[in-house]
Amino acid sequence: MDLIKNTFKGKGENILYQIRDIFMQFSDKTPTLSEDVLKIIRKAVIPELSVDVPWGCQAVTYGNLLEIIRTYPPEIAHLHIESQDLVNQYLEQRYRVLEGKGINPSDLQLESFKQGDTVNDRVVNMLAYLRLTKDAYIDSCLASLSSIANAPELSEEQKKLKAEKDSTK
Repeated sequence: MDLIKNTFKGKGENILYQIRDIFMQFSDKTPTLSEDVLKIIRKAVIPELSVDVPWGCQAVTYGNLLEIIRTYPPEIAHLHIESQDLVNQYLEQRYRVLEGKGINPSDLQLESFKQGDTVNDRVVNMLAYLRLTKDAYIDSCLASLSSIANAPELSEEQKKLKAEKDSTK
C-alpha cells in the first residue's frame, strides 16, 4: 500500500496518465518506474491467479467475460473469447512497452481493431476495441490505483478495527 501511495498520490497521478497513454497508444514515452511498481501495474491491468493476492481479491482478465458469455450459444461465445484473447495479447504488448522493451513491428495497433477481413474477424476486433475503449478497461484499472493512493490514512484505532473485521471473514 505504501508503494502505491508513494508512487501515485497527488502529483503521482501524472504517472498514471503516462501509463494510460502507453496502453492506449497515445504515446510510447515511458516513465521511469521501479520493478516493484511495474509488478503492481501488471497486477492491476493484466491480473492473473496468484498465490500472493489477498483473500477475496483474485481476478483474471477472463473473469467478467465468463459471466457475460455463460448464456450465449457456443458460436457467439467463441467470438467473445477470441476478442478477450486479442485484448490480452494487446495488453501484454503494451506492458512490454511500459517496461521499456520497445515496440515490435508486428505489435497490434488499437486503431486496426476497427477492421477485419471477414465478418467474424470484424466482430472479434470490434469487441476487443469496445473492451479497451468504451468499457474504459485501462482507465478503470488505473483509477483503482489512484483510489488506493489517495485514500485517507486510517488512525491506529481504525486500523485495529479493520484488522479485527478482516480476521473474521
